[in-house]
Amino acid sequence: MAHKAGGACSLSAIQLLPRRRPNGYRAYPPAAVDRVLLIQRALGLGFTLDELARFLRERDGGRPPCRSVREFATQKLREVDRRLDELSEFRKELKRMLADWDARLAASGDEPARLLESLVSKPEGGPSLLRAAAFENRRKRKDRS
Repeated sequence: MAHKAGGACSLSAIQLLPRRRPNGYRAYPPAAVDRVLLIQRALGLGFTLDELARFLRERDGGRPPCRSVREFATQKLREVDRRLDELSEFRKELKRMLADWDARLAASGDEPARLLESLVSKPEGGPSLLRAAAFENRRKRKDRS
């Protein structure tokens, strides 16, 4: 089965396939390879296993989830666009910071340029995207532990 699907099948993908028989083996219908490929592709596009399971249950139950899948993909696209906008702003701030650091280094001569200290405050006021990103990363690490 893994060979036909183009590589190893993850256990999580297998969970969306037929259950084990009483003897402990799985019996895979010919369409199982296509289902694994669908799952792999959908995971690559941002679907979660829970979302896929819901959509596949609907489909397997005779209720095509086409509109739900389409709406989900639209929401994913909005999220990607929002994240790209955030990354674009983050990139601009990084470029400004590097330009500031280059100027500090050029003016400092042999004295410390205090690059790290410059991260504490943002010249034009307001919250720094760099600082916000650092807090967000710290929060995500805490959530994982």
